[in-house]
Amino acid sequence: MSLCCVKASLWVVSLSMLLLIVPSLIENSEGNPLPKPTLSLDPSSGAILPGEEVSLTCHFPFIGCAGEFYRNDNDLVSYFNEENYNVTHQFKEGLPAKGHNSYTCQYRKYFENNRTWGYSPRSDPVWVTVTDKLPEPTLSIEPASGVVTVGERVQFNCTSSYPAHISHLYKKQSRSPIDSRKVSDSERTVILTLADLVPEDSKEYSCSFEKTVNGRVYHSDRSAFVEVTVKEELPKADISVDPPSGVVSRGEAIRINCVGSILAHGGRFHLHREDEEDRTLDVPGPQQSANFTIRDTNTTGTWNYSCSYGRMVKGREYHSPRSDGVRVTVKQFSSTSKTFTIRLCLGILVLFGIVVILGIEFKLFKRKKDGNGAVDEGLYSNVRDKEETTV
Repeated sequence: MSLCCVKASLWVVSLSMLLLIVPSLIENSEGNPLPKPTLSLDPSSGAILPGEEVSLTCHFPFIGCAGEFYRNDNDLVSYFNEENYNVTHQFKEGLPAKGHNSYTCQYRKYFENNRTWGYSPRSDPVWVTVTDKLPEPTLSIEPASGVVTVGERVQFNCTSSYPAHISHLYKKQSRSPIDSRKVSDSERTVILTLADLVPEDSKEYSCSFEKTVNGRVYHSDRSAFVEVTVKEELPKADISVDPPSGVVSRGEAIRINCVGSILAHGGRFHLHREDEEDRTLDVPGPQQSANFTIRDTNTTGTWNYSCSYGRMVKGREYHSPRSDGVRVTVKQFSSTSKTFTIRLCLGILVLFGIVVILGIEFKLFKRKKDGNGAVDEGLYSNVRDKEETTV
């Protein structure tokens, strides 16, 4: 027999032995445990209310295995025989199971070659907590300082780690919520807004969640408090005058501009002359200024003008402090004023026009007079010639 034939025979024998050994290595026996499975939980937090559903899934690297689930290490919860790489057990826990419960799983596989079952060790445990109370939410506020002026709004952000159906907002020491909002299954943060705040709304606030399962309502504790401070005093108004010097001549108009912090629903501006209110002007939101035009400037003198604005909140007007004052002076007609210059220019133009018209009229009159004189002279010459002929 050649060397090649001997090598080929040895290779065939080796391969045959390997094929006999490998299945016994892969298809374990009771003395050689299978790989450890992993156990996953839905919801991943492991916290549920009585009557809610829990899903346990045992994962392993083979198919055709039997899966077993254990509760608190001893109780066999369920048994599956699936042609998959995992088995799932869904169940509901009632109020009697309130507290912490651990769950593990294992799988076993039957090996045809030696007609034995191979068992895996149990998975690491997962914990399911059955509670009759939702977790306490967290509450934040915008603006973060919690300080606003009258008429403004604040936004409360109430966040829960657990799905719920309704969120409530409370004032401190209030049993009934001042605002509530329905929550979708995907929401964890709910926005609750209070608008048109007044000083009486300066309090501490908290929030909570509730959920209904099988007709029973479960609540969370209220969150930690956040404080809201509503200031009555508005930002100071700002004033400017046109012309910037504040000096005009009698009959000239004065324009005063007042700027304030007006809300979206509008407000009212007040113009003050000395210590008395001169006039008011309502503006729509979000217009932040008002223009006052003063035309009754026939009296000379100097006056101090200031302005303020107001916000109408829940039927009451809240006023800002007055602006700094601007001085307005009305003088006698001045040759240096713009009005005088304009009037002078107009007078010169009118005078020039009159001169031009008079010049044209004079030329026409002169031409007419010269024409009449020439005719008369001709008639006189004819008469004289006739008289001489007669003699």
